[in-house]
Amino acid sequence: MVLQLPISNPDLLPSFIETCIRDGVALIAIVGEGCRDMEDIIDELIVGDGSDQSRFSQHHRRDIGGSHGIRIDAGAEGSSSG
Repeated sequence: MVLQLPISNPDLLPSFIETCIRDGVALIAIVGEGCRDMEDIIDELIVGDGSDQSRFSQHHRRDIGGSHGIRIDAGAEGSSSG
């Protein structure tokens, strides 16, 4: 999944992230100005307070061209590792 910044309606981001998790999206690539801040916001939406240990994310930053990636592991049913 590629998320191009700026996003048109930030209020829709939490439901978008939950939909990505439910649908088994494994990677969200973030491009555009402010991608570091958006990475932090999305990480908070995925991980929350850390009480659900089946939900975590891994970050891969590549500052060439201002792009970042977040690998999602939310324990989604039907997902496979590797």
